[in-house]
Amino acid sequence: MENLRQMYADYLALADKLRKEASVFAGLFGMGDDPRKHPCHEAFYQNVDKWVKDFITSQPAPEQVMEAAKFMLEQPRENTGAEGYWFLFACIGFVRSLIPLMNKEDCNTLAERMSQLYTRAEQMPVQRETLKMLLKAGK
Repeated sequence: MENLRQMYADYLALADKLRKEASVFAGLFGMGDDPRKHPCHEAFYQNVDKWVKDFITSQPAPEQVMEAAKFMLEQPRENTGAEGYWFLFACIGFVRSLIPLMNKEDCNTLAERMSQLYTRAEQMPVQRETLKMLLKAGK
């Protein structure tokens, strides 16, 4: 779990650094070195995907699964306005892979938390699907 936390922290720091170091006109009209298109964003997303797959194969305890899922779910809200916000938001989709390892109570708790954090209007299809899966698994 510490690796995941560090991965998020390192990514947010790098994304913020790239934005601060970029020219005011970077990415204007699709030109220049747009920090939003830096390869670190895709690398972060792929690294989280790999972490989740490795985590699942390690046969984690239900409380570890809940901790990881809750962390991924809460990070976008805790970092609203951060340069990497949208990639954090997209990573909520990885929670779907963890749902089969969670007990009903944790699924219900996480579904409730997700509903508190993100209104339906804020949710993209991947978040809606994640919430739908959590609600179904909680029945």
